Amino acid sequence: MFVLFLLLLCVSSCVAETTQRKPQYDELYASGVRAYFDGEWDNCIKNLEEAIKLYHFYNHALKECSELCNDETAQLKDYVMAKATCDQKCEERIFNNAVDTLRMNPQVDEAFKHRKPYTYLQYAYFKKGKVRKAVQATYTFLQHDPEDEAMVDNLDYYKSRDDYSDDMLLDLEQLPMLEAYKKGADAYVSGYYAQAVELLKFAVSEFFKEEGLCRTRCDRSYDVGPEYLLGTKRQHEQTNDHFQQVLECNLGCVNEVAAISNKLALINFLPELYNYMQFAYYQLGNFKEANRCAKSYLVFLPEDETMATNIGYYEVDEEVFPEDDVIRLKKRIELQLGLLGYYYRTFGIKGDLDSFIPYKLKKAKEERKDVGPKAEGKNPKGEMKNNVAATDAEIKEVEEIPEVVQKKESVDDELEPSSDPNPNFADGKLGGYKSWQEKTDDIIDSRDISNIRRQGLGREKREVGDGENSETLDLQKRLDNLNEKIEATSIGRRVIDSPNKIVITDSSSVSEKPIVESEIPDAYTLLANSTQMGGPLRFALDGLAATDQCRTLIDLELAGGRYGDGYYGNQSPHTPQERFHGLTLGDAIRQSERGLLPVEAVRLYDSISDEALKLTKSYFKLEKELYFDYTHLVCRTALKPKEGEKYDELSHPIHGDNCLLNTDGSCEKKSPAYTWRDYSAIVYLNDDFDGGEFIMTDPTARQVTLEVMPKCGRLVSFSAGSDCLHGVKPVKKGRRCAVALWFTHDPDHDERKRIRVELAGSKYFSAEKDEL
Repeated sequence: MFVLFLLLLCVSSCVAETTQRKPQYDELYASGVRAYFDGEWDNCIKNLEEAIKLYHFYNHALKECSELCNDETAQLKDYVMAKATCDQKCEERIFNNAVDTLRMNPQVDEAFKHRKPYTYLQYAYFKKGKVRKAVQATYTFLQHDPEDEAMVDNLDYYKSRDDYSDDMLLDLEQLPMLEAYKKGADAYVSGYYAQAVELLKFAVSEFFKEEGLCRTRCDRSYDVGPEYLLGTKRQHEQTNDHFQQVLECNLGCVNEVAAISNKLALINFLPELYNYMQFAYYQLGNFKEANRCAKSYLVFLPEDETMATNIGYYEVDEEVFPEDDVIRLKKRIELQLGLLGYYYRTFGIKGDLDSFIPYKLKKAKEERKDVGPKAEGKNPKGEMKNNVAATDAEIKEVEEIPEVVQKKESVDDELEPSSDPNPNFADGKLGGYKSWQEKTDDIIDSRDISNIRRQGLGREKREVGDGENSETLDLQKRLDNLNEKIEATSIGRRVIDSPNKIVITDSSSVSEKPIVESEIPDAYTLLANSTQMGGPLRFALDGLAATDQCRTLIDLELAGGRYGDGYYGNQSPHTPQERFHGLTLGDAIRQSERGLLPVEAVRLYDSISDEALKLTKSYFKLEKELYFDYTHLVCRTALKPKEGEKYDELSHPIHGDNCLLNTDGSCEKKSPAYTWRDYSAIVYLNDDFDGGEFIMTDPTARQVTLEVMPKCGRLVSFSAGSDCLHGVKPVKKGRRCAVALWFTHDPDHDERKRIRVELAGSKYFSAEKDEL
């Protein structure tokens, strides 16, 4: 209902509150195509972009109405009438009678389904010199039809240009369901089971919504066929034909929504989601939900003996049932298959009923390959040890990595030792180098991490404002300009400085000595309290790490980190002007076990993170226990800008750590955000770079109200929610390093517990016990 309410609010900007009819997306598409052939590139782009926007809005509205009106507990005769009436009223309220949802051109619907508008847009963008958008349009089309020779040639041409970069490859039509699935599968393979569960649950939820939308569109489509033009059909013939088409279309929806191109769909997509989740829940020790997911899987594939065996090992005290949505889907499929079979037999139609059965175990097993995730010391199918009483049981893990994630390697395969027997780790010391800069450059070059050799770093005068006439434009004009940019990009990526922005560099930048809101150990210096930082639940202090300790941690990241860590290998996850490199605590411990990293440096990483958690809990006077959710030692390296290029993209866009940012600046605590996170903290390790200031904004996520300069040993801690929207300004020169920390009150997301379970028997923890 809340989403529907938002839809009703946004209608005022999409459809005028008047009975005057507005152009519909099929008409805008036709106008765009005409403009294309007339060479009117601006009109072509304008009409096609608006057509795509309205098409997405139209489908989202239908999806919400379908979900709202889907009371399948009613009797069949009552359900049909009630749903039809509910759908009609819902659509009338959303579209305000300005859009006729039953009169869309079916040929245009097919064109949108096959992403045809992007074939016109890519060339129009090219003619207007918008290379990035041209590449995105080309790539978006090729994700649906990868064998289109003309578009393949176009993409090859764009890749040959000097102004091309890999970050331009963006699928503008990727469903949130498939995106969450791919990220969830990657998190699963990497051993981040809690994150995998949240993402895969979101994918399941989106699957049922997309499947419902598909069935809604089936109800609206009826192809009378060419024979209708040659003679009039009787009423019962038309009714029967329509009924057959709707049934066949409905039964095809399960595979339709799992399609990743026009020729490839993910086999047994929904059961495989539950397959991933049952093993992830098992790894987290949640046997009840593992049992539920296994039973949900068996609803569709009851012949799978391995999964049936798994259920015997998930011992729970209460009876567990499959998901309700799964039961409803299975019953509907069986009912529709029965009706279609009856229709075929009654009217003598030679139809292949088996082709409409969406889930088949035999086919899945025939096409499975032994490419499942393999982690060090773990059987591909997952071996349970000491989790089932006196039983050396084997649990079924995902045996197939679907094609969309087959390229992902296991975590341990990615942690290859350096070709140099000494991975340039000097434990916070210069060794044979003349300067820290020479040492850092040599380590980067020796690992083939960067093709640029940075010159001497000298801090230049920092620019105030957003760099675009900030001194001559008044605040309102700057906000207006910013809002225009945000409409074309997205919220959180562009900001301006507030006239009353607070800047914290050191104790001299704070107007008066901060009032201590809670006890701070004598070893640390409170830099600013919540009031001095312009908002609730935030503080900054200095002294958490000494210079040599900061250098040791930077060395640790240089020696053991990898590009795109935490972002599935994406080297520039937030801006193409920087490269992102990181090392989690779990990976650091693994590498120390293999002799690749000094265990003393890993312990320093662990202890400083632990001290940050204790200070956060103490300062905010938290009575509930606080756990680590995620620990990440990260560095951002500025790339040399091309001639005429400006540093105008944030190093990290404005965001909340447990919510999703909306265009109005509000931040909703809902999946796929990490909703369980409660507090965050950052421990900075250096300041020998330009830019990279930590920033917080006003509630609209547009004006920067706080700016904190990084410094070795500086801790900034704050709430993970919407009251602390934050980001990072561009790193203009050099390499910015920090330990990023996220905390939670939820013990189910305890990172340290997960690491101990995964690395049970590790020397790292054995030595820790000996010390105690």
